[in-house]
Parts: sequence; structure tokens; C-alpha cells
Amino acid sequence: MMITSKSHEYHHPENPPESFFHHLGLTLRPAQVSDADDIKLLTQTAFEQYIQLIRGIPRTMLTDYHQVVKNDCVWVVESHGQLIAVLVLSPRGDHYHITNIVVHPTWQRQGLGSALLSHAEAQSQQADYGEIWLHTNEVMVDNIRLYTAIGYKEIYRLTYHGTASIYMRKSLRQA
Repeated sequence: MMITSKSHEYHHPENPPESFFHHLGLTLRPAQVSDADDIKLLTQTAFEQYIQLIRGIPRTMLTDYHQVVKNDCVWVVESHGQLIAVLVLSPRGDHYHITNIVVHPTWQRQGLGSALLSHAEAQSQQADYGEIWLHTNEVMVDNIRLYTAIGYKEIYRLTYHGTASIYMRKSLRQA
């Protein structure tokens, strides 16, 4: 599968996501606790556009990222020392759950989100997980369309404080 963007292409799975980031002059690395405030700011910046759409503040904007970095597997993408994207993988027994994937608005539609999803799948396979999960708000139709196109399937919906989330999973086992 090839995911195209304005000026770049991300080929999956032939090219590992790390080479995609390197090709763009970006750094993909594990987050450190010292990144927590920047992660929160980036998340708030990227998710602000959804407040009116979902009629509330997305939970990910309220998260304590100091705790998340300590407890989960968090990856950041940097451009010239500035955080431009974040991926949070939470271990859930038999799978990772993508609890946050965010790209700064000025970097969206360039393949970074798709490359981060591929990285999440690679991390899951390295941990010997057979599947990966994520959730998104039901009004974020572009996200749902992307996730479905790359193999995620809806498993259930859950309403939490008036916000309807769609939970999806993708099998990582070769057929």
C-alpha cells in the first residue's frame, strides 16, 4: 500500500517508518519526561480544532503527559528540536492500544500520521502482539477512513461523558 501526500510518499511496509522520517530530516525517538509539557502543548494545539465538532474538550487534551511518559511507550518526532508529532502506545495485556497519535497542524497531510501508525504496528510486532487497537471519535471521519483503509476494523462504540468513541483493532498476524 502507498499513502501519498502533498509532497511526500510513505510506502508501507517496504520502507520502515524510521527511514521515512530520516528522509524528511526528522528525528523519531522515545519520549523523555522532560518532553511532557511540549507533548501536552502539541496535543492541545492539534486537537483544538475538534472542541466545537465534538462539543467538548477531547480527553487527550486533559491528559497528564508526565505520567503517560513514565507509564506508556511514547514516541516523538522532532524537526530542528521542535516536537511536531507524538505517538502513545499503552500496553494492555495482549496488545498495544494507541491512546494518542497527533501531528502538528502545519505538518499534517504529509504522511507523518501514517508513518507513525506503521511504527506503532512495528513496535507491536516486536512486542509479539498479534493485534493493535486504537479509538477515535465518531465525528472524526477522516481518521476513521484512514484507519479502515489500512486494515483497522470497528469492534465497538462507547459513549463517555457525551463523547462517542469508536474502538478499532487491526490483526498483525500474517494470513
